[in-house]
Amino acid sequence: MGSTSAWILLWSLLGLALAMTAGVLAVRALRGGKRAAQPQVGPGDSAAVKEAQDALRLRYASGAISREDYLQGKVELESDLPAYAPSRPRWQLAAVSPPSCPPPASGYRRPRSAALGAAGQR
Repeated sequence: MGSTSAWILLWSLLGLALAMTAGVLAVRALRGGKRAAQPQVGPGDSAAVKEAQDALRLRYASGAISREDYLQGKVELESDLPAYAPSRPRWQLAAVSPPSCPPPASGYRRPRSAALGAAGQR
C-alpha cells in the first residue's frame, strides 16, 4: 500500500507542475509574450553626456577652448566609440587663460572700486 501512495503523490506533483507551467504560458500569451522593455539609452541620451555637452558649450562660448577643441569634444561625445586621450594634457585644458578683451573706448572711466583694488589702494 505504501508504493501506491508514493505514485499518487508523484503524479499529483507532476500534475501541479504541469498546471503551473500552463498558467505561466497563458499569462505570457495574454500579455503579448514580451516583458516590459527598458528604454534603450544611446550614448548621446544619458544625463552625463548631456551635462558634458552643456559644459563644453559653455567653455566654448566663454572662449576657454578653441573651435577645434569644441568640435573634437562634440564629435567624441556624440560618437558610440569611447573617448581617447585629448591632444593636450588635462592640466593644460583646465588652465586655459580667458581671451584678451579690447581696450575700453575713449571716455570710459573705470569705477572707483575697481580702480582702488581689493586693499583700497591704487
